[in-house]
Amino acid sequence: MIYRISNLKNDLAGKLHGTNLDKLYGVEGLILNAVREVNADVDLEETRRKSELPFIYLDEPLLALPQDLKKKKFVKIDINGEDDFKLVLTNTKNKSEQNVDIKYYNGFKGMEVEGIKVPEGIQLISFDSSSQLTGVNAENITKNTQDYIQGVASVGFDQSAVGVLALKASGLSLDLLGHTDLSSFYMFIKVPPRGVLNSYTLRISTDDSNYFEITTNTNVYGTEFSEGWNLVKLDWETAEYTGTFDPSNVNSIECKFGDTSGLKLNGWKVDAITSNLSIPSSIEYYSNYMFINKDGIPSPNIENDDTSLIIDEGYDLLLYKLCHLACQQQHDYGISPQSSEVGYWSSKYLQEKMKYVNDLPSSAKRATTTYYKTRKPRL
Repeated sequence: MIYRISNLKNDLAGKLHGTNLDKLYGVEGLILNAVREVNADVDLEETRRKSELPFIYLDEPLLALPQDLKKKKFVKIDINGEDDFKLVLTNTKNKSEQNVDIKYYNGFKGMEVEGIKVPEGIQLISFDSSSQLTGVNAENITKNTQDYIQGVASVGFDQSAVGVLALKASGLSLDLLGHTDLSSFYMFIKVPPRGVLNSYTLRISTDDSNYFEITTNTNVYGTEFSEGWNLVKLDWETAEYTGTFDPSNVNSIECKFGDTSGLKLNGWKVDAITSNLSIPSSIEYYSNYMFINKDGIPSPNIENDDTSLIIDEGYDLLLYKLCHLACQQQHDYGISPQSSEVGYWSSKYLQEKMKYVNDLPSSAKRATTTYYKTRKPRL
């Protein structure tokens, strides 16, 4: 069965005694708190996902971990590198024979793996200088040496008007012939607070009449764009061509942002646009996203009452936690229910948690892996 936020609200209203939803403060906030608490208690099987695990090229090749990865709750990582390099990591108490490390770049999390060889990527744009950059409805285009992912700077810009938003780099001289139809284009995009990015398009041109475009409406992991840095992947083989594009003669690259916030926002940023040959790598993991947006994409946000929940078997677990938090709120504000009802829903939640874990033993909280060494974030 597909459960929606409307189901959750109706069931909550039916279970509360002596009060109604109108007397609750911030129902959607309570739902989000319930989601966080349930996620902290249980590895919900319905949130278990499998995704591509891309390599990116910063100071060295790194595995780019999913944004929605629940702490370090991966089940399995499978990497196939060059020269018959193969590495399979599973989340157990046993130490890995490989030295695996995690690095942090402005909220982005990457995994370093020793001994793996990966094809070198081609850097398409250097943001150490912004002299060749122009924009559509973009102003104050400058390099930012404080907030970046790779090298020494990203490029930042502000919106001058609502509508089409684009950033274009001209005067390039790139040869992508060896990557034609084989590579993927990776880049980091920073969405400012209140920004709503529904699509992103990359145009690579020989000239204004001969180019190709690739569009996506998700980040590299198939989840929606969010505020902050997003890693984007676009596969060359999905490109749509106009005119006669010459891959050995790339002169301009344009980034188009489909922002639907209806606001003029400052603080958009782009960094580390590269063309990379792929290595077959995947990750199976537990996601902390529990909602599906209107486009069918996993999301951490509630859009409206029609927003779907990912969970099915774990629905009652979330409902009982929500009842407990709602009763606790009402009790704290001196409104019915009594403290006994707060305790009742706490007990119901614990019972449902035990039942869920007994039915699905793999959902019990997993042991923390022992082969990570966490480094301090780069300042």
